[in-house]
Amino acid sequence: MGGYVARALAAAHPQWIEALVLIATSARGERAAAPLSGSTGRATFAGLSRRAIQRSLGPNHANDEALIERVRAMSIRLGADAFDWQSALDRTDIPLERISCPTLVVAARNDQLRSIDESRELVDAIRRAELRIIEGTGHLIPLEAPRQLAETLLNWLRR
Repeated sequence: MGGYVARALAAAHPQWIEALVLIATSARGERAAAPLSGSTGRATFAGLSRRAIQRSLGPNHANDEALIERVRAMSIRLGADAFDWQSALDRTDIPLERISCPTLVVAARNDQLRSIDESRELVDAIRRAELRIIEGTGHLIPLEAPRQLAETLLNWLRR
């Protein structure tokens, strides 16, 4: 969701944005998803399932119980309605060619939710974009590889 908001701001107000970093995101639309149980009123939302969380994580972290519980707790705080709203949002309506600032697109080698090809599509559509791939992590790069991500960002910003 953060990538969508950042792209929308950068496209609509380029004068406000000096540089942009997009992490594990895509300009493609979301696949249709069934509403989460909490949003239907039939049951209390208990957070993302273990399987959904593991799918978000790279192989090095898929069985990290502390990380799985942390992500589940984050999903409970966010709530089912927010997940449903995010899933239904049309993310394809941002004119990427309007993004004019230097842009770093960060992808994860083992991301099962967003492919490297999707990241390359962003780089191809945004004229001053570069791609960096983080090894050994899945979709949740900031949680799985915070030091590697920070080093990647700092190296890019220092250029």
